[in-house]
Amino acid sequence: MGFLSSSNNVVLVSQCNNLQGLTFTFTVTEDLVTVGDVGFGLQLNCFPQAGQVFQSQTLNWFQFGFTIGSTSGLQPSNDQKIGWWVEYWNTNGPANWPSGYTPNPANTIPQRPVIPNDSGVTPFVGAPSNRILANSILQIQLQTDTSGNITKAIFNYTDSSGTLTSANYAFASNAVFPIYGAQAVLVGPFNGAPTSFTSGAGTFTCSVTSGSLGVETTSCGGYGEPQTAEQSNSIYGAVTPATGSTVTQSVDVVPMTMSFSFEQNTFGQDEAQGAATWNPAYYLEITGFPNSALGLNTTSDLSSHSLSPLPAITMSVDSSLNQGLTPAQISTIKNNLPVVNAFAPPILAIDSTLATNYQTLMYPYNITFPNQNAFNALSAHEVAVITLSATLTVQVPTSGNTNAPPVTTSPVTVNCKATIELAKGEDPRMEDLNPSSPLSFPSWLAYDLRIFTVTAGQSHNVFGVTTPTAASGAVTYIRQVLNNLNTPGAITNGDTFDTTLAQSEDASSVPWLPAPAGSPQQFSFAVARVRLRSGINTTIGPVRVFFRLFAAASTVTSFAEVGTGAGNYRWGTNGTAGHKIPLLGVESLLGIINEYVTVPCFATDRVNLNGPADMKTQTDPPNAVSITTIAGQEVDTYFGCWLDVNQTTDFLIPIAPFSQSQWDGPWTGTESLNGAIAVAPHQCLVAEIRFDDTPIPNGADSGTTDKLAQRNIAWLGVQP
Repeated sequence: MGFLSSSNNVVLVSQCNNLQGLTFTFTVTEDLVTVGDVGFGLQLNCFPQAGQVFQSQTLNWFQFGFTIGSTSGLQPSNDQKIGWWVEYWNTNGPANWPSGYTPNPANTIPQRPVIPNDSGVTPFVGAPSNRILANSILQIQLQTDTSGNITKAIFNYTDSSGTLTSANYAFASNAVFPIYGAQAVLVGPFNGAPTSFTSGAGTFTCSVTSGSLGVETTSCGGYGEPQTAEQSNSIYGAVTPATGSTVTQSVDVVPMTMSFSFEQNTFGQDEAQGAATWNPAYYLEITGFPNSALGLNTTSDLSSHSLSPLPAITMSVDSSLNQGLTPAQISTIKNNLPVVNAFAPPILAIDSTLATNYQTLMYPYNITFPNQNAFNALSAHEVAVITLSATLTVQVPTSGNTNAPPVTTSPVTVNCKATIELAKGEDPRMEDLNPSSPLSFPSWLAYDLRIFTVTAGQSHNVFGVTTPTAASGAVTYIRQVLNNLNTPGAITNGDTFDTTLAQSEDASSVPWLPAPAGSPQQFSFAVARVRLRSGINTTIGPVRVFFRLFAAASTVTSFAEVGTGAGNYRWGTNGTAGHKIPLLGVESLLGIINEYVTVPCFATDRVNLNGPADMKTQTDPPNAVSITTIAGQEVDTYFGCWLDVNQTTDFLIPIAPFSQSQWDGPWTGTESLNGAIAVAPHQCLVAEIRFDDTPIPNGADSGTTDKLAQRNIAWLGVQP
């Protein structure tokens, strides 16, 4: 599959008619910066109506552009300048005029027969460090006559302080032609030069003085539309609206990044005895580099064991992360580390044909335990935290000519860190990536955490449980669903976790508005699958799963152990042995105002739903269970909650009290969960395995720990 990037963007047309008074504007919202500050280019590629001829040459490509910074092959050098240029092409023309022919105008060639000396850039304003800063505007206006012929090109640059500089080119009266389409691209500066952005974002806006623009589906000119040789790591969004006299398109750059994404990051001793190698245990997600710079030139390279460059992966044991272990234990663990740098291709790609450049690639790695010595150094209920560090240096294109390799490159180094845990005890976990198709969804649409909605009176009973008709039956319903999922043979209608519950965000949308009067009630629920594999038969517990709604959509929800202190992952106890329960998350703003930022959800009635209560006294038995393992097999256990987001019973207060002792009540509720979501309607859900023998390392998120699973929520209904 491909997407809009680099020199590949849509062509905008007005039902194949001549474009009248086309104005193209690029509004910069994030500084445009390139590797080595070599600069870049902004091009408006236009396509003439069929049959346009000049000096017996059929024209097929008009280019209007800005060049920012150095332009390889140009004299004099335009370093730290913005220049403008115009080129009218017959890309299929011969290199030279026939013998004895005198061109008119002079100083033209068959491939560029219209404009004399049509191969250079005219600098007209400075660009310090070859950058364009946020709040700057680059604009190209094409003035046309009543027939749609382009008579003048005007180039406007407004810097970040609002100062306007303009230049223009007027066409000779016999050199005016109409265009049917236009394509904007953010690429290398000029003359086939590539570039690599380290930052940049903005909006393309195109408008016409008459007619309506839309995306071309079949070439209006009936000929192959030429494509720019210059390349970059820019990406383009959808055109909005689909048609209109003015349309816009988002512009971003693919960041050059590398990050860990684990299928499993915690390893129990019994697991390691039964299966010494995990294949793969994790991926390094590498994004934003051209395929060729990573040594990926053909599809067979994805399976190469000798690929270059490859990340360098090292391990360390940080004493600050292992404060419960003695120096002797740490020394033994350091001398018996697992093997974590075993590259295990094939590399997974969004586009395995490699036709798409600058895509996300997943490099798989195995983890192997040569012996049990590191585990044997641990006492019961202890874990060891091992830090993994990865470094990758890639030579990215920064200048030269894409059409005449090799191009000039500059090194870019990316780094990332994550932790794995070695546990003496058992290891309940969740999969955040689909094991059979890791690129199908990101980690923040976790594979083992699903959301579903039922409507009172619906014909299909999900997992064989009759749909509730009122809110009073919602908790009983989710308890029965979990019972059936955890009882082999209880589900007789063919429903399964994987086939009945959608992983996609849109297909699991949640209604946040209460049902209108006279309409059937709707109820939403979450279910998490917890996996446990052991080499022995044993029973462990309690394994708890905490469910929390976060007050803002995020692709990263980093974990921090806070107990009852401020933070997203607060938890408390009612004082009885073994009792733990998630609490409202609290964020302190400047030490003055406290704000509730996460709300726990349960498979049990809320303790403070019908009156003041200390939320630490909440119990949730369906989400605190013992699990019995089967030696050599994976045992799956299901946990869940009611997402009472469309209920209007008050049990919250809008602002957390100043005193920490009052954060969890008792107090009289004045706001419902529905009211809280109406204020902050972009939410995500996080499921957390709270098992004492395998604590979650601080700083971990759903991509780097198998104890957290996250789902960003798509809402049904109109948002405020």
